Amino acid sequence: LVVALGLVEPPSKKKLSAREHGKNLRAVLASVAWSGALGRSLGMYAVLSSATLTAVWLIQPHWEWTGVSVAWFGFLWAGLNLAVAFSAKLAPRVERRLGRPKTLLLASLLPAIAYAGLGALRHAATIPFALGFQATRGATSTLVRDELNRHAASEMRATVNSIANLGTRLVFSLVAVPI
Repeated sequence: LVVALGLVEPPSKKKLSAREHGKNLRAVLASVAWSGALGRSLGMYAVLSSATLTAVWLIQPHWEWTGVSVAWFGFLWAGLNLAVAFSAKLAPRVERRLGRPKTLLLASLLPAIAYAGLGALRHAATIPFALGFQATRGATSTLVRDELNRHAASEMRATVNSIANLGTRLVFSLVAVPI
């Protein structure tokens, strides 16, 4: 809490008007439409985040289905959340070693591999596949969010991040809710 209270918003060259929401929305949408990189980053963030968010909601029922005792759930979640933290911390190092495109490709493939593993097996050996989701969650929270922020103009960065989170929830509601 003490550290959070010491955080300061970096200065912005220009701010969006607090009174002209329609104009602000048009500016953000135009920026997304004209900057292919920003649009791709938004899309990647929404898809990867919703893929891992869906897994978070499905993993416990999967554990029950595979016979994992409920007594282990707390320990498993603690381990999986540590995996998110470690992957978020390691993602920049992996990126420096492999390069951004390969690292983002790896982060994109991990959920597909994890879903395939969970779908193919019906026993506790699927627990390591859940690490694939968590590694992607960590990488998404650092690398993809950084990619998003690098392509968003400073005056609309907060709005773009809000749109990214909204996109995640929209994709999640379209995909996960029917499941």
